[in-house]
Amino acid sequence: MEKAIELAKKATFFNEIPVGCIVVLNDEIIASSHNETEKNKNACQHAEIICIEKATKHISSKYLIDCDLYVTLEPCPMCAAAILLSKMRNVYFGAYDLQFGACGSVYDITGDGRMNHKCYTFGGVMENESKDLLTDFFQQRRRNANK
Repeated sequence: MEKAIELAKKATFFNEIPVGCIVVLNDEIIASSHNETEKNKNACQHAEIICIEKATKHISSKYLIDCDLYVTLEPCPMCAAAILLSKMRNVYFGAYDLQFGACGSVYDITGDGRMNHKCYTFGGVMENESKDLLTDFFQQRRRNANK
């Protein structure tokens, strides 16, 4: 999670919402990213989506069965669905997202037994560090908007 937090911090330099993500296979990071929605002018360029794309290329498979994803913010519905479709093993996330969270907060897409795959999720990992990054980012954004 520490590496994901480093990536989230990096995102702020590009005016991206500070979300960082890594994918791990056999204790090795095989993909890493932060949000790139502003850079690519694409609302779908969340850190999780970018990491899933990189990880599938790295292992030459559309399935990430033995992989774990670490992300600083609870995945949204789009990302949770991508996590399930890629058959990720586990998701560890930092801050809970009480507006769009899809791993237990608002929805529980990754734990929904009606889906073709179930992914285990663990929230609150380095939660304060992750939450502080988001809080600081949005406070700064509001300050800059009021100038």
